[in-house]
Amino acid sequence: IFVPAKSPAMLNRLRHLVVLIVFAVSSNAPAQLPTTEPLDELRHKIAQSTGLDQVELRLKFLERNDAPIVERFEVASKLVDEFTGRDEPRILGLALLAKGTTQGQLGDLKKGIEILAVAEPQAKLVADKFPEIFFKARSNRALYLVALGNKTEPVGLLHEVIEYAKPYGDKLSVGHAYLTLAMLAENSGATQRAVEYLQTSFDVSTRANQAYIAGAAGETTVALFYSEQQFELAERWLEKAQPWVDQSGNPGLIFSFEMRREEVRIARGELATAADNLRRLAQSAQPNIEVQMVGLVYLALSSAEQQQQHFDAAHDAAREAIARLQSFPRSLYLAEHMRLEALFEKGEYSQIIEEMGPLLEKSSDYLLPSIKLRELYSRTLSKLGRHEEALNELRQSESIEKNRLKERAQEQMSFMTAIFEDKSREQELAVTKQQRLASEANSRLSEADAERQALIARHATTTKNIVIGVSLSALVACVLIVWVLGQSRATRLIAKRERELNDDLNQQLNRQAITLRSEEESRRKLEMAVERKHRDEALGKLTGGVAHDFNNLLTVILNCNEVIHMREPNLAAPLRQLLDSSTTAAQAGADIIRELLSYARQESLTPTLVQVSHWLDSVKVLFRQTVGESVSYSERDLSEGAAISVDAARLTTSVINLLSNAKDAVGPNGSIELVVQKVTLDALNVGEWGDSMTGPFVQFEVRDNGKGIPEDQLPMVCDPFFTTKGSKSGTGLGLSSVLGFARQSRGEFRLVSDLGRGTVAKIILPLCDWKAPTSEAGPRLQSLARKGSVLVVEDQDAVRFATVSMLQMMGFEVAEANNSDAAMRILSTGKPPEIVLSDVRMPGPIDGIGLQRWIHSRHAETRVILMSGFSEIQESVGTEILQKPFTRAELEKALIKKSA
Repeated sequence: IFVPAKSPAMLNRLRHLVVLIVFAVSSNAPAQLPTTEPLDELRHKIAQSTGLDQVELRLKFLERNDAPIVERFEVASKLVDEFTGRDEPRILGLALLAKGTTQGQLGDLKKGIEILAVAEPQAKLVADKFPEIFFKARSNRALYLVALGNKTEPVGLLHEVIEYAKPYGDKLSVGHAYLTLAMLAENSGATQRAVEYLQTSFDVSTRANQAYIAGAAGETTVALFYSEQQFELAERWLEKAQPWVDQSGNPGLIFSFEMRREEVRIARGELATAADNLRRLAQSAQPNIEVQMVGLVYLALSSAEQQQQHFDAAHDAAREAIARLQSFPRSLYLAEHMRLEALFEKGEYSQIIEEMGPLLEKSSDYLLPSIKLRELYSRTLSKLGRHEEALNELRQSESIEKNRLKERAQEQMSFMTAIFEDKSREQELAVTKQQRLASEANSRLSEADAERQALIARHATTTKNIVIGVSLSALVACVLIVWVLGQSRATRLIAKRERELNDDLNQQLNRQAITLRSEEESRRKLEMAVERKHRDEALGKLTGGVAHDFNNLLTVILNCNEVIHMREPNLAAPLRQLLDSSTTAAQAGADIIRELLSYARQESLTPTLVQVSHWLDSVKVLFRQTVGESVSYSERDLSEGAAISVDAARLTTSVINLLSNAKDAVGPNGSIELVVQKVTLDALNVGEWGDSMTGPFVQFEVRDNGKGIPEDQLPMVCDPFFTTKGSKSGTGLGLSSVLGFARQSRGEFRLVSDLGRGTVAKIILPLCDWKAPTSEAGPRLQSLARKGSVLVVEDQDAVRFATVSMLQMMGFEVAEANNSDAAMRILSTGKPPEIVLSDVRMPGPIDGIGLQRWIHSRHAETRVILMSGFSEIQESVGTEILQKPFTRAELEKALIKKSA
């Protein structure tokens, strides 16, 4: 599984892979473990029985998830040997399923896939009575293909088993298929889709009371939110999944779940408690807990001890992990990396150099461990004074990382393409089915027509015979006339039946035409969604590069203006007016960049928990000042506790934007209505929002009765700077920033318009649980003493000159460096400065984030403030960010040091 080499959740994602493989659906495992018969008693029964009775008991043993995997593998292998070539497809299918599943759980994924492929034909022979055998064989084969890095083939396999399970309701563990799809989506970078699959897996498993799968889905969701550093959501899922994990009774699942709880505790900073709990968890592991899972606990323990600077304990824990992770090379090499990190902190550089060579050769096929090991190797060489070799290793690591990022992007594209192609195949199958039904209806109509023609021919012959026999006798003639009348009635019935068949055929053809049009429309919408996603991704990359360079230019302009103001306080009025105009223009440019970043969902937001009713009461006055008294307000289904997690200022700005556009559309005599209400979207009413938007939401709806927007312009209204108001009415409607804000806040934005009747704009944002804020004392601010020392690290000469000049005018002692190497040389000689002000993006092997880590590891008393042109940094404890462009006031605020 390829994840960013610098991601703090890298270890956790590899643990996630191992745990999911250990949790693969075993031979015929029930929803939860049997509790009536101890495992030793079942072993005793097997030993005492013979013949088919013993075979059935051995199959029952294979169902037990609490039995050691090695023992289940041995039992399954013996059954395969005994029944190969015999006409017992159920027994052989179950044995092959168990053998293939356990083979993969023991680390040999390729062999497991081969055995599961052999199990499927046997399972199909008994699919009418035992459908679960085929379902689980194909599900586990897809899981192991995912683990081997295959990003396309498993998509089709998993959708096939989900479709296969539909006729059986809750009988099959379809939640496991969605669990594997979630793993595939996460590995491909589609995190939001992974969350949707996990929620579906949890929902269908809880509805079917399948505690084992529900608990595994909850455990996997905790792991995903932990890897994305969404620790609050991870904690919620810990509480949500706990009852199902307990109900499953599975020791391995319970063990893994406790490990997840301690990982979240580590993320909260409770390192000592987590380390003690992890140590007790590993030491108390039952014999039937697989050694790989215990190895993962020791890997987490090593990380916790490392963060506490207990390097001997971290080294010992990593060695324990290495001893247990021999079957999982990626996790094994990460454990080796943790052990060598501990040696590095202890200063044992020669031993690291001695052991690193063989490790790098072994790990060449495992990209992430190779990158991490090379970074450590470079730092060790630098410590030994071999700087040229260290620089070469860093360059090689950077090259590997760039190739990995390209592969990561290709994997995500392959996954989305596979999903699209699979949906297209489903639609083609539906069309083929409709065509087959139409063909059958035509065939039935042809048969009816042939029957009618035969009856008409027989009737004509009979009538002719009657005419010939009329002269024989009046009595016979009367009888024949009555019979002819009966035949005429039969002819009318046939004609009526023909008309009914024609009507039925026409109705079927109309229904098929409607279905085909609907399917074509669905396909068109899917293609448009994929095309828009690709366009948004391209725009995001473009705006990222533009923002960095353009914000550097704006920083120079603003800072130089500030320095001139400070040096020449008594400038003549015309010159001061020129400077103010320059400053105003630069700030307008910054606003344009923020709008572009918002549309590309790269602008930094500050979400808080907002109670909707209170927010609306607080902003009504502002709305009236902005758009006048023509707005009416209404709330629907909003309880006192209805809340959303959102940047309140951006929400207010977005709604004002919609109200301003509505005011321009209606003129002085029109009406505008703002409706705020709670809506719940599910599979039945998701409608315009798309299948991914399900659950409770708060909807902000702005309605107007203005002139509306032409239909041909509607697809472009959310493009940056697009406007329907004419070229002299500002820079656009501003809907690109509204769309970016809504999607960045996990919501969505839609606009519909009827020309001549008005427009409706809607924002939906996910509903959260309201928690009253606790009263805490605000942070005390202690100003940094004047004449303090600051080191400015910036590769752009103009930006560095302007920033240094401003700091000097403010009274600071300033040093400067044009890259990280120069900064580290300054910090390594003499007294380090009190503050380092560093850009994030700089040339060379070490950027601003790497420099921050280097400083914190050697000069803990030195503050590091990172300057950035857009939100490219994930904020965490100890990270301070100053957004470019900045003014003197913003710089002074950033230099104020927070105290407890």
